[in-house]
Amino acid sequence: MLLLLPVARVKKIINADEDVGACSNNAAFVIALATEMFIQYFAEQTHTVVKTERKPRRNIQYRDVGMSSAFLPYYFLLIDFHWNG
Repeated sequence: MLLLLPVARVKKIINADEDVGACSNNAAFVIALATEMFIQYFAEQTHTVVKTERKPRRNIQYRDVGMSSAFLPYYFLLIDFHWNG
């Protein structure tokens, strides 16, 4: 499977955490894959929210991401980010 996120960079980010002892290549691959899947699904859901606006648009803007994280209850973990742009 082809990933867009470099596994070596993901592994470097994981190893930067002092609480993590070591991270295998397989674990870094699965984390990178899950991250890409999350980003793809989140973008699709954001696009769906944008299409339901009064004047739907084709492009997703930065503020739309914040708006969709407020509307979709399963993205409550992103509510602490400041989406003012």
